[in-house]
Amino acid sequence: MRAEAALYGQHFGLTQAPFRATPDPRFFYSNPVYREAYATLLYGVLQRKGFIALTGEIGTGKTTLLRRLMDELGPPVRFVLFYNTTLTFDETVEFICGELELPVTGLSRVQRLQRLNDLLIAEARQGGNVVLLIDEAQNLGPDVLENLRLISNLETATEKLLQIVLVGQPELDGKLADPTLRQVSQRIAIRYRLEPLRDHEIGSFIDHRLRQCGATRRALFTADAIQRISAYSRGVPRLINILCDGALLAGYAAGTRRVTGGLIDEVAADLKLARRDEPPGLRPTMAASGRPFRRRDRSAAAARTLRWATPSLVAVALAFGAVALIPDSPRGGTSSSGMVAAPIPGCPP
Repeated sequence: MRAEAALYGQHFGLTQAPFRATPDPRFFYSNPVYREAYATLLYGVLQRKGFIALTGEIGTGKTTLLRRLMDELGPPVRFVLFYNTTLTFDETVEFICGELELPVTGLSRVQRLQRLNDLLIAEARQGGNVVLLIDEAQNLGPDVLENLRLISNLETATEKLLQIVLVGQPELDGKLADPTLRQVSQRIAIRYRLEPLRDHEIGSFIDHRLRQCGATRRALFTADAIQRISAYSRGVPRLINILCDGALLAGYAAGTRRVTGGLIDEVAADLKLARRDEPPGLRPTMAASGRPFRRRDRSAAAARTLRWATPSLVAVALAFGAVALIPDSPRGGTSSSGMVAAPIPGCPP
């Protein structure tokens, strides 16, 4: 776990950080939409459909789907994950050949493509399948897309030798709709649009991630907190993770055992997120206690400081937050460092 998550992880009884922003396939949430999206990718790859397009808003889990596909489809499938979509076509081909351990230094474009074609034929004869996964495909230039179409022409009489999966934001759909790229668009055999989570799925999503780390949603998040996460995140998994991560850190600094709606409001205010039911420009200003935030709410101030502190400053900031929570007549035990541990206030079930 990173520094902040390691600190609050022990407090909440977590075995690892549950809300990382990285596309870890171990945390894959299997709802109907994601199962269908994964099945679509799986079908397109194994049936050698050639071009496949997967689109979705930022943070909806597209890269996580790719990582799961790579993890679960071992040999004879060979993957090339490509995400530097600002390269030229020649640089793209050089990268692909490098990932396939195909020496092409000093060769012309035609020679490189011939080497790639020979490798694809050899893989197919041995029952193999080569898949090019292009993340952030909305950034590809028209010339690169057109040349990828030409690469997709590498085929036998019965099957495609190279599967190309274009993954990107909704702008990719607009780019493919350009009349100058109609030949590329017509080559796409399968398209799928990944949608955000629905409101009733957000609690299950959070619970799924927490259970991978030794906890449950009901133990750590109140029902009101879940409702507010839904309102601020609009069902985008990345925003859900960021809100939950920040709220757990703030809860640790405040000495509470459960995340409340007020803590979610504080984190959302720092992130400048508006609730779905409020006009743009309005930001939550309530502290975890439900009172308007004031400077004397030192635990909340510590939480805000922690969320933006560098790892080297986290321990210092938390120490100040802990001192602010120590009552005048301490009843808690004493830590090995000699500091008096403040009692943790109870929370309603």
